Amino acid sequence: MKYLIYIFLLICALSFPMIVNAQAVNRLYTFLDSIAWILRAVGSALAIIVIIVGGIMYMTAGADESRVTNAKKTITYGLIGLVIVLAATFIIDLLDEVVLDQLNPPAV
Repeated sequence: MKYLIYIFLLICALSFPMIVNAQAVNRLYTFLDSIAWILRAVGSALAIIVIIVGGIMYMTAGADESRVTNAKKTITYGLIGLVIVLAATFIIDLLDEVVLDQLNPPAV
C-alpha cells in the first residue's frame, strides 16, 4: 500500500505539465477513451464467449448432474461478467458527461 501511494504521487508529479497544457489533456482524454473502448469490446466478447461455451457444455452434459451444474455456473458467470462490463460502460459514460459539463458549462 505504501508503494502505491508513492507511485500515485510520482504519476501526479509527472503528469502536472500535461494538465496545464489543454492540448495534451485532450490527447490524454482521447487515448484513455480509446483504451476504455477496447477494454469494453474485449470484455463483452469474452463474456459472450463464456456464455456460448456454457451453453455448449449444457447441451453436451446429458444426464450427468455435475456437468449440468458446471454448465449453469459457467453461464451464470458469463452473464455476471457481461452485466459488469455494461455497468462499467454506463458509469464511465455518466462520469464523462458530468466531468465535461463541469469543464464546459452551457452558455446561458
